[in-house]
Amino acid sequence: MAEIRAFRGLRYNQQQAGSIASLVCPPYDVISPEQQKAYYELNEYNAIRLEHGFVFPTDNVTDNRDTRAAGALRRWVDDGILRFDQAPALYVHDHWFGSGLTSKRRGLLCRVRLEPPENRTVLPHENTVTAFKADRLQLLRACKANISPIFCLYNDRGGQAVGLLEKATSRRPDVEFTSSKEEQHQLWVVTDPNVLRGVSAAVSPHMMYIADGHHRYETCQAYKEERQKAADVVTGEEGFNFMLMALVEFSDPGLVVFPIHRVINGLPEKVLSGIRSAIEDMFVVKHLPCPVDRPIEKLVDNNVLFAVVGLIPGKVSLARFKPGTDSHQFMPRDRSPAYRKLPVSLVHHLVLDRFVRPLEGHGIVTYTHDAVEAAESVETGKAQFAVILGQTPVETIKAIADAGDKMPGKSTYFFPKLPTGLVFNSLED
Repeated sequence: MAEIRAFRGLRYNQQQAGSIASLVCPPYDVISPEQQKAYYELNEYNAIRLEHGFVFPTDNVTDNRDTRAAGALRRWVDDGILRFDQAPALYVHDHWFGSGLTSKRRGLLCRVRLEPPENRTVLPHENTVTAFKADRLQLLRACKANISPIFCLYNDRGGQAVGLLEKATSRRPDVEFTSSKEEQHQLWVVTDPNVLRGVSAAVSPHMMYIADGHHRYETCQAYKEERQKAADVVTGEEGFNFMLMALVEFSDPGLVVFPIHRVINGLPEKVLSGIRSAIEDMFVVKHLPCPVDRPIEKLVDNNVLFAVVGLIPGKVSLARFKPGTDSHQFMPRDRSPAYRKLPVSLVHHLVLDRFVRPLEGHGIVTYTHDAVEAAESVETGKAQFAVILGQTPVETIKAIADAGDKMPGKSTYFFPKLPTGLVFNSLED
C-alpha cells in the first residue's frame, strides 16, 4: 500500500564542512530561540540555516529566512559542502539515547510516495495548525528539498525488513558521532540492490502511521499538488511526488512516547472557579500537598486520568472517574471509542474547549513534555495551573489512526527527536 524508494541522498562532506556533530540540529518545532542562536554559532554550515533560520525586521519578499535557506542550500551544493551520493540508497539510522546510551531506536530513511489522503496509505493521528503548515510550505517552495524527515511507524509482521537491515548493518557504520544532546548516532548507506528490493517488498504492503511531522506531511501534499498543476506533463516519477521519511517498526524496543502537558495562564478568576467546579463535579478529585514525594508524572497511572497543579493553591489534584461513569458520558458520540477514552481528549473537551478557547486572546495554553517544568511554572507564578497527562500507548495511537480519527494537536512527544542534517532529499529531478 505504501511505496518506498531508495534515493540519492544529499549529505554533508565532512572534509569541507566539519564534523557532522557540529552540523545537525533538531527539527524546527522544538528549537528555542536560545538553541537557535547556539546552533548558528556551532558551525557556519549547520543545518539550522536551512531548517529554522533567523527572522530579521528588514525581511521582505526577496530576502527572508526562506530565500536565505534556499541560497545557502545552492551554495553548499556548488561549493561541495553538500554532495549527492553516487547511487540510490536506503539509509539506516541507529539513534542511541538514555542513561549510558543503553537504548536504541532504529530508523530507515527513504523516500515514500505521496498518495491522496483518501487512499489511507499514510495515516495521521493528530490535528494540525494552519499557520505551521504555511510556514513549512514557504520553505519547501524556496528550497525544493526536504530538509528534515518526518517520523513514521510501520508493521513488519514477518520480520523480513528488520532481518535484512540487521544484516546490512553488520559492518562499520558510514557515519558515527555523538550529538550535543549526548545522543549517539550511527548511519549506514545501503546500496545493495537485493537489500533495497527486499526491504521495499517487505514494507510497501503495509500502511504507515505518522508519529511526528504531521504539518510537514500535509505541506508536502500541498506542494505536490502545486507542482502537478503547474507542469505540462506529470509522469509520477518526479521528485515532488515523494517525501523523505524515517520509518520505525512498531515493535522497536527504542520507541518511546512521552505525553505533552498543558500549561494555562491569563484566565479571569471567574473562569478558574468554573474549571475547578467542573472538574470536581465530573471526577473524583484527591488533593495532595505540593511538592509531592515522587516525580509528578508518576502520579498519573491506570487509575488516575490526569493531575492538575494549581487547581487549588499549593496542591496537586488527581482526577479519577466517579464510580459507574466512563468517558462515553462526556465525549462526542461521533468520535471513535479509542479517542473517547483518552485523558488528553477529556481535558480538551471538558476544560480547554469549554472554558479556555472562548477566551482566545486572554487564556493562553502552552505545551511541554517536561512535567517538572510544567509544575514549576505554576509554583513560580508564571502560570495559573498545569494539567499533567500520562503516556498514550502506541497501540492506542494506531487504533485512533485506523479509525480515521485524530487526537488533539500536541498530544504525543516521540523521544528522542530525529536529527536534521543526516540526509537531505532534493525534490528536483
